[in-house]
Amino acid sequence: PLLALASEAGSQKLIEEINLVLAAGQIPDGRVAQMAAAVDTIPNKDAGGQRNRVQAALTLVIASPEYVVQK
Repeated sequence: PLLALASEAGSQKLIEEINLVLAAGQIPDGRVAQMAAAVDTIPNKDAGGQRNRVQAALTLVIASPEYVVQK
């Protein structure tokens, strides 16, 4: 499912899905938008690029304070 989201033009939905699953949706919208902008810089024209987008999105969410400290 994440690879399918990574194949879309924008990565907002990808970040939102990972935020929901890993951080219980606690990451603020502004930070989600910043993460999506960073992931959008990675080309997604082939499967390798899509995997790179998923890996970057996961890394950004896991590094966020909202993931590390769940309330």
